[in-house]
Amino acid sequence: MGLFADIVSTPRHIDSGLLILVLLGIITFVLIVLLLVKMHRSTHVKEVGSDSRSHWQRVRPWERGELHVDHILSSLGPDYTVLHDMVLLSNGYTVQIDHIVVSRFGIFCIETKTHSGKIYGSEKSEFWTQYVGNKKYPLRNPIRQNYGHMKTIERVLEGLPWVPIIPIVAFAGKVDLNLSLENSL
Repeated sequence: MGLFADIVSTPRHIDSGLLILVLLGIITFVLIVLLLVKMHRSTHVKEVGSDSRSHWQRVRPWERGELHVDHILSSLGPDYTVLHDMVLLSNGYTVQIDHIVVSRFGIFCIETKTHSGKIYGSEKSEFWTQYVGNKKYPLRNPIRQNYGHMKTIERVLEGLPWVPIIPIVAFAGKVDLNLSLENSL
């Protein structure tokens, strides 16, 4: 049998740190392969002169939050592999995930939202309600949305050793969240 089969079948003969390193290597390899085959968005951010304000105006509104989170994640150390705007194929469907961070702690699946105003909702409801001024808008529940992303990652990694997948929802706008949280999904 190969090295991987030996590691899995006889874990008592290998240092746990080495096992974690091997598992992270496998996961990183899979995610890099997925990155190489991902589909690109139809538009890209382009630098427009030296004025950063004009640069931000060229970005689609929902991408502003993603770029902000990109910037924060770029400060993570070398022990983290950060992937942005991943498009994964699962069960015949494509799923776009804003950020995936692979670390020794697990895989972080991050959904970024750029909203403003007041947002009301519950953890398990399909939609939340966003109020901006006196206007009311439905908002797809990002906790449920990210749960679907997490399940997609699990399906893509099926057959590999278990690794924890931690879902995170990041709000990058000025928002007042009023949520009813029960138990995690």
